[in-house]
Amino acid sequence: MNFDDYAGRFEVAASAFRFQVHPVYKVQKEQEAFQRFLATGEREIDFGNDMFRRIKERQETGRTAHRVYVLRPPLTDYQRFVFVSYHHYAEAGEDLRIIDTSRTANPGLPDYDFVLLNEETVIKVHYAPEDGAWIGPELLPDADPAQYIHYKELALAHSMPFLEYEKTLDT
Repeated sequence: MNFDDYAGRFEVAASAFRFQVHPVYKVQKEQEAFQRFLATGEREIDFGNDMFRRIKERQETGRTAHRVYVLRPPLTDYQRFVFVSYHHYAEAGEDLRIIDTSRTANPGLPDYDFVLLNEETVIKVHYAPEDGAWIGPELLPDADPAQYIHYKELALAHSMPFLEYEKTLDT
């Protein structure tokens, strides 16, 4: 499975659940902005970017998307960087949620990233463990969707909405 196939499936899914566990994601298109953030502590947000368009389109068409990010404090520089955009994405209507392992024990969730589409398609997403560089998605055609629906339910039940979590952080 290549990135375009993965992204395309995510975009058209009636329901999408993304589960993230890495402390850093090395996203090539973010590198320049990330370096500026490290130097200045500030991040500019492009409110015309595709993410805001996709959030709006999902809402207008009745499709759902949830994202749960498992954090192991202290926050990394990358997490502080990405939280700036998460704030705006959550305000725009994306259901972003956090499980902070210093506050909530892992209720039995996996230690890898995955996406569950339409409660039936499971995609494991691989990243390099040393720096979070994208390796690629792996369609898991033999995975039991019921297990991943269970993971989704656990993650949603044990997580906190991002905008609530953000209020608890020291700035």
